[in-house]
Amino acid sequence: MDHAVLSIHMGLSMVTAISTVRQSTGKDVNMRVGVHTGACLGGVLGQRQWQFDILGKEVTMANKMESGGLPGRVHISEATKQCLNGEFELEDGHGGDREEELKLKNITSYLVKSVIKPYPEGTLDKVTQSSPTKMISNGNKKNQVTDKKESSVEEDTTDSGHTISKEEEYRKELSLRLQHELLAKEKDSVLSGTLQPLTLTFKEKQLETRYHQRSDSYNGLPLMALSVALVVILGAKLCILP
Repeated sequence: MDHAVLSIHMGLSMVTAISTVRQSTGKDVNMRVGVHTGACLGGVLGQRQWQFDILGKEVTMANKMESGGLPGRVHISEATKQCLNGEFELEDGHGGDREEELKLKNITSYLVKSVIKPYPEGTLDKVTQSSPTKMISNGNKKNQVTDKKESSVEEDTTDSGHTISKEEEYRKELSLRLQHELLAKEKDSVLSGTLQPLTLTFKEKQLETRYHQRSDSYNGLPLMALSVALVVILGAKLCILP
């Protein structure tokens, strides 16, 4: 399957995942997805901390497609549309009204409305089929996204006889991970209020005592290495000096 088609399907999956998080957590989160097709330069950059990155004007244009899109929608360019073969139902994106660079370069854009041709069977681990478009609210706006349903849902039966689908387990796991990250940030802010700003010691003596009582198994290694280094330096100086 063409990369353009897969990229759009991935974008729709991302939008669906974010909408699920928004509905399950009640948080006002959303995302815009921009897809553009073109040549770019990619490779591993960095001397110490390597990272894979892509460069080029087409990459910049893809970023502009994202910023010129709408929340909860997949925004594609004319170049990407030419790589499609009727897999999606499209509508005018009017990206130039929201992004100045798209208007200056006269880029025609489209918004993905729904999926016409689902994944061919056997190309992915799970076969997904598109159902009629549903409306997902985003503040005062309502955006159309494709409501995908898995054709074969794996299910587990518990000891009590209740059936739990894999999709429900994934949603619960995603919700727990999101709550864990939010609580971790709250703990950091709470911890900052229990420390002295200058000495970075605990304001409560009990916490400071417990911290000092904790043993560090690697505490002696740096001191030992420093002692060996000093002895070697002293010996080298004694050998060099007359």
